[in-house]
Amino acid sequence: MSTGWRKADASVPAGMQQRPSFIVKHMRGVLTKAISEDLHVAADDDVDNIFTVSSATRQYVVDLGSESHVAPRRPSCKCWDYMHSHLPCKHIAGVMINRHLSWDCFPDFYKQHPLFTIDSECANLQENLQESSRESTTDQIPEAEGKPPPISKAKGSRGRRSNIRVLARRAREILDRIRDITYLSVSTTDMYAAVADLESAYSRLQTGCPRSGGLLLGATHGKTPFWGNKIKSLPKRRKRKSEYC
Repeated sequence: MSTGWRKADASVPAGMQQRPSFIVKHMRGVLTKAISEDLHVAADDDVDNIFTVSSATRQYVVDLGSESHVAPRRPSCKCWDYMHSHLPCKHIAGVMINRHLSWDCFPDFYKQHPLFTIDSECANLQENLQESSRESTTDQIPEAEGKPPPISKAKGSRGRRSNIRVLARRAREILDRIRDITYLSVSTTDMYAAVADLESAYSRLQTGCPRSGGLLLGATHGKTPFWGNKIKSLPKRRKRKSEYC
């Protein structure tokens, strides 16, 4: 499995380690249901891998499938859950628990279905994207680690305003790159540290923002406020002249 994909924890069986997360969660759910319910499993003597599972109210015929080249069979059950999703249900899970079986008991053509496997090309693409993002971050943001960006030496209020605009634009560009790289980072420690640094930077910027009555003034982002638009005056109503005047 590629390192770009999040690995399952140690409690997941070996046969489910390189599977999509949804099927791992699904199998955990049906196994938990099968354990909580009182299911009785009986094997069919005539056909291999076919069992009768009895619950409190009904009986279901469960087929674990067959790899036979003559008549291959996929795992199946007659319950509504399986007919709705075609994923292993609690009755199939009950057979697996009763017979001490794992995911490897299913036929290969079922286990290797694209729905139950991770595409290696996509996994490699994810890894390459992660590596390229780290390289671009190292190349493009060398000044973000403790070194302030260069500031022009213009004097006067006009020079200070231009410096603030340049710094604000630079800060927004860095924030955009941070937002993009959060989708690729897999380190919890680095993410905690980044969140702490961003919260500290946000608090530091708040101290220099204009306030009114103790409240922070909101930015208009270059848009004209609604009260700044000119309202056209309504035409005056003219008096109707009397015919007898």
